Amino acid sequence: MMRKIFNGFTFETPAAERTVQQVIAKFDTFAIGQINKTYERYVFSRRDQKEGENFESFHADIRTLVKTCNYCNGCVSSIVRDRLVLGIRDSNTQQALLKERDLTLDTCIDMCKAAENAAAQGKILRSETICKVSDKASAKKSHYDKLPKAKLAGSARSKSMVCKFCGFTHVMKKELCPAD
Repeated sequence: MMRKIFNGFTFETPAAERTVQQVIAKFDTFAIGQINKTYERYVFSRRDQKEGENFESFHADIRTLVKTCNYCNGCVSSIVRDRLVLGIRDSNTQQALLKERDLTLDTCIDMCKAAENAAAQGKILRSETICKVSDKASAKKSHYDKLPKAKLAGSARSKSMVCKFCGFTHVMKKELCPAD
């Protein structure tokens, strides 16, 4: 089947001088057909990062879309860089990219990855801190709720200190420490 298709191709160069790239280009033209550059460039220029989409997926899609636009090889990296800068969803990252004087594609990619990783790590750190604080607060509250009111009453309250065992402030009695 492939042999029949190959035999149907016409080349400008003789068989002995043909390169693999020329043969692949003929197969691409056969399989894909004619490309409407204007429409492909329109689709490319409209592509922005979607909500919830990570940078890697966005970048990979931009790389795929630019291949069908038939831009000159010297222009592709700057066009991809511009699309990444203009299409990135995070406005703080976009501002940081726009501040760069001689922004290259590699620097753009590095900055976007770093910003995305920092945001994800910050989110994890904030959620862990909130969990730890709420766990300590609920443990402290639940421990004191279990104690009889008589143990907390009176002059014992005035002797509250930060406990070296649990980290909470309470009267220095073993039965009042949640670490017990």
